[in-house]
Amino acid sequence: MPGNDDKWSQYEAKPQDKWDEFEVKPTPAVTEIERQAQDPSISSTLAKLVRGAELGTFQGLGIPETTNRMDIVKGAVGGAAKGMARLAGAGAEEVGSLFVDPFLPKEKRLNAQNDPMLAIGRDIVGGVTQAGGEALRGIKDQDPEQFAHGFGSMVTQLLMLKGGMDLEKPAVTERGRLAKTSAALDVGKGQIKDLKTAMPEVVKQAQAAGIDTVGDFGKTVKQARAQIDNEFNQGLAPIAQTRVIPQQIANRIRNLVTPDMMKAFNDYEAAKRAGRGALRRVSQDTKNIHDQVVELNKRAAEFQQPWTYEQLNARRATENQNLTSFYNKESRAQAASPIDTEISKAIRDGAADTVYTAWDRANPGKNAQALKARQGALWGLDDYVNHPEKGVIADLEAKQAQHEGRSFAEKVHARAAVHRGGVGAYLTLPVLEPFRKGPMEEANANMRAGFRGSKYPFGTRAAVAAAPIGVLAGRKLPFAGPPPVPDQDDQQ
Repeated sequence: MPGNDDKWSQYEAKPQDKWDEFEVKPTPAVTEIERQAQDPSISSTLAKLVRGAELGTFQGLGIPETTNRMDIVKGAVGGAAKGMARLAGAGAEEVGSLFVDPFLPKEKRLNAQNDPMLAIGRDIVGGVTQAGGEALRGIKDQDPEQFAHGFGSMVTQLLMLKGGMDLEKPAVTERGRLAKTSAALDVGKGQIKDLKTAMPEVVKQAQAAGIDTVGDFGKTVKQARAQIDNEFNQGLAPIAQTRVIPQQIANRIRNLVTPDMMKAFNDYEAAKRAGRGALRRVSQDTKNIHDQVVELNKRAAEFQQPWTYEQLNARRATENQNLTSFYNKESRAQAASPIDTEISKAIRDGAADTVYTAWDRANPGKNAQALKARQGALWGLDDYVNHPEKGVIADLEAKQAQHEGRSFAEKVHARAAVHRGGVGAYLTLPVLEPFRKGPMEEANANMRAGFRGSKYPFGTRAAVAAAPIGVLAGRKLPFAGPPPVPDQDDQQ
């Protein structure tokens, strides 16, 4: 029946394509980043700049650009751990090189090309420059999001690097600097006071160029001395030609005459008055003491006439040099008698007191006593370090030349020992002798540690203390830009 066919046709099975419209289809996986990139409401230039800077900051911090919280945590922590492990490995390799390098050919030792710590430094610099290049490409392509991403990443990495460097700076304490400098200069009890007093001036002067070697320290001491001398001379200029009778110097010289010396002087004078016979009975020691008292009175009279402050200051410098030469045991200075040395000290100290008292009155509020102490310390330290024959630098240069000139055979020492079985002969060599770089290089290492604190632009301590530095060290090729906007076909 034809009519019945139409009636039942509505219950017939539909083709498969007809049922597809009722199928529950999965929602395409669209990340937050992709959603923002496609949403017209947030695609303005300002929104792109904000979004790019935000993602660039995350990239600079080593945080994965994803909305998955677990991936964010794992990526950030894992990146920092990887960087710290790389730093630790590089540090261990450098320590190991101290024992291995002496036995390797020169081309296989650690150098600027294969140094692991320097490689980390190059990677960090490369990450910063790569982010800067991305920002420049964004400007060239007129892509605000790419520019903001690169710029945000670059700034973040620079701030992290600066933070790590700032963490390293306090590692060099004043006490540590003094200890390392003392070790480098082999400072004894005669120089430690000058070093302590002069160190603030040296540190101030070193801020411009820094100090890496003992030679740098010597130059810095000279510069600090010249600067403080100039400060003193400027304050002295208004009174330089003023005349004064330095009675204090005359009194200091006369005070060198002791009661015993005065008794011997009077005995000799009495013998002279008694006649030739009495004079012959006077001992040679009495005569020598009499001559010393005469010399002291003669030298004291020299300072009972007018002197300008400029002349007194010049005399102070001369006598200071004489005393320094004496204490450095120069043969010419050692020929001077003990009384001459005492006279030089009396003149130097008396002239200093006279000049600085007047300088203090002419320059109120400048603290002349502190200036005097710093100037005196720098004079003494300059001579101790830079003296052409007796100074530390000259001594270290001679010892370094000797060290480099010694063959391996010369470093081995023959020994003999007597024991129950007879006499035994053997050779000895200090364990660390093959690895020593020499006295000058060892002193330079101490000096560098005292003023730089670290050989590199960042340190392991900073990396451990600041996870971002670990992040920087762990990446050889930082992420170059935001993910591309997916096509419509990719979403299907």
